Amino acid sequence: MKIHLRSFLFALTIGLVHAEVLLPLNVEDSLAAFEIAPHYQIEAVASEPQLEEPVLAVWDGNGAMYVAEMRSYMQDTEGTATKTARNGRIKRFEDTNDDGSYDRVTVFIDDLNLPRMILPLDERIAVVETDSTAVKAYRDTNGDGVADQQELLWEGKTHDAKRSVEHQDSGLIWNIDNRIYVSYGYRHYRYTDGTWQKHQDNYIWAQWGLDHDETGQVFYSTNSEPFFSGQMPRHYWSLITHRGGKLPREAEPVSFGRGYDLEFLQMKNICPIDDRGREQTARRGMTSAGGQSIYKGSHLPTADLKSFFITDPTAHVVRRGLITDKNGKRFLEHPHGQDEFLISSDLYFRPVNTHTGPDGGIYIVDMARGIIQDAPWLNENDRQFINEKGLSKVKRRGRIWRVSHKDYPLSHRKPKMLNQNTIDLVPHLSHPSAWWRLTAQRLIILREDREKAVPFLQALVRSESDPLARLHALWTLEGMGLNHSILPTALRDSDWRVRAAAVRQHESTQHFAPLEALLQDPHPEVAKQLILTLGWSQTPAHLDWIGQVIEQHPTHLGVALAGTVALWKTETPTIQKIRSGEFFTKIRDEATRQRTMTHWKEALAQWDRGLDIDSDIPEEQIKIIEAGEVLYFKNCVSCHGSDGAGIKLKGMSNALAPSLVDSKRVKGSLEGLLPVFINGLMGPIEGQTYQAGYMAPAKAMGIERDDRLAELVSYIRYAWGNKQSGISKEEVKKIRLKHKARTAPWTDEELKALQSGASQK
Repeated sequence: MKIHLRSFLFALTIGLVHAEVLLPLNVEDSLAAFEIAPHYQIEAVASEPQLEEPVLAVWDGNGAMYVAEMRSYMQDTEGTATKTARNGRIKRFEDTNDDGSYDRVTVFIDDLNLPRMILPLDERIAVVETDSTAVKAYRDTNGDGVADQQELLWEGKTHDAKRSVEHQDSGLIWNIDNRIYVSYGYRHYRYTDGTWQKHQDNYIWAQWGLDHDETGQVFYSTNSEPFFSGQMPRHYWSLITHRGGKLPREAEPVSFGRGYDLEFLQMKNICPIDDRGREQTARRGMTSAGGQSIYKGSHLPTADLKSFFITDPTAHVVRRGLITDKNGKRFLEHPHGQDEFLISSDLYFRPVNTHTGPDGGIYIVDMARGIIQDAPWLNENDRQFINEKGLSKVKRRGRIWRVSHKDYPLSHRKPKMLNQNTIDLVPHLSHPSAWWRLTAQRLIILREDREKAVPFLQALVRSESDPLARLHALWTLEGMGLNHSILPTALRDSDWRVRAAAVRQHESTQHFAPLEALLQDPHPEVAKQLILTLGWSQTPAHLDWIGQVIEQHPTHLGVALAGTVALWKTETPTIQKIRSGEFFTKIRDEATRQRTMTHWKEALAQWDRGLDIDSDIPEEQIKIIEAGEVLYFKNCVSCHGSDGAGIKLKGMSNALAPSLVDSKRVKGSLEGLLPVFINGLMGPIEGQTYQAGYMAPAKAMGIERDDRLAELVSYIRYAWGNKQSGISKEEVKKIRLKHKARTAPWTDEELKALQSGASQK
């Protein structure tokens, strides 16, 4: 790609230690600073001065784009007036001549407090502001592009004004299952018959952005974990409490590990310095992952469909992964090797969100600003660099970029669903793009005359050739409360996605008898849904059905995950077969059998969780220990066991790993303990050689941050009667720095020397 002179001078300026300011690039030069995947192209569809501080974009049923602008966000290094200026806006962008360009721009809503969520309903646009969970709907009744009508859909509550802008809800997505999801908190919503209803959900802490796949599975991300809780809908974690168990806070109760290799977190870097003025290496980890989306359009090559996009504004990167299936576990593959889908050498390229538009394009929301960190996380050195180099002056800008594939031209056919009759919306459920299908589904459900569409929807479920159209028609009927008569047909559907949805929809009535016909269903995803749905029943016969389904799919990880949750601490005959080993005898391949045994052992070990913590332990320390418990069961249980005593498998002369119970090293000084986690440990311990032979450093488990390592070690020091005090991230950092030159794993004798030296001081 040709590099413009201004872009080159910008890069040169960054490299000069004594440069006064780091100049921003105009749109043309920003385009020149991009590196993009082969066969893809990028263009700007909106930019300053018409756009300021954008954070997300959505489209209504007629294709108008609504963009949230946080115009008061970090206008200086102190965050002055970030939450008091109340100058946030929702802009409306319209393409009036169907050429693919937005030529009419209006301020749809003004005077908002950092608007963070937008959900188009019908003619109304639902909005949520920062520091509040209230949902307000706005409407333009006279066609001038400006909202002139407002109604309160959900009163919600007000947050403490000191709460970080970053640590609040995002999302507000209307999923195919007609639930409206947010990224942060114990709830989801439904909106039908003019009533906005809140429903309790399980807590998941996610940073920014939310999306779902074509079947409705929702995916969450944190700053450093871009793809989690995507193995089953999170409300099924409540099956644990349904069985009398206890849910941990802020975590998945059962996990078969992250859905990507750790290498996926390593990003290419072509910007010479970071936001703190430090020179950057060619590769760096994710620290600000967010704005994820799953491509559900039809304007990409077949191999690129189901792409998962995630942004990192501090790395100036949009990463793309491909969602694959690894024996029932959703997994992200990185198709670009050492390269990125989209990356820029422009320090001010700040991608914060990605979306699939009605035209099939990939839209990237770019704040195009200097400061991208909330005030509480800036130290004095950060502020000094930002002010000296002029980053604080680069604000009130913004771009929305559109990426497309050169061989798959975008469609500029503008939707006009808001003007169509309800019956005329039904054919859109067969559209190849999920945006069209989901928008039509939502609009039909919200229409007062929606019952007119019922016979057409039922006909779709019965005879439409496209399974995704059948799936959307079935969920549209569910959203109307009129799905029950068509469920027997859906249970016999040829596509597993429709059958699984029909199984799930039986949960509203708790009438499970029809599901017996699917106990031998060959598709493991249908089996997984059967297990989860039947998990709500306390009937012994239904528990037996769950066992039958599990035994049909013994090696499938999704089935194992569902079975572990649905039968939580319930010792059924199938669970007894798993514990005795009889369950695995029909698996002929030895490697598969051993791997399956390990997975089930790890899964059932989660039943032993639920640490009893003394009542006099401070609340903040309890949170640290509980977070460490999650990390332990995610990373350590397969060797050390749920009881901390070390796993000893049949036929082994010794355990896989040493016991952590009443261990002198665990209960001793941090000088002899923390280095094990920082660099790893190899060789005999107290004269014994363990089967594993080597303990990998925490970094190899994806636990690089000092606070996360402090959580893990705090749990180990407290659990199993060890009852030692927790530790802080500062203590971890101190010992990490002390041994920063060390790269090799430690030996037992070396650690004893460290511990002895500490005790003599």
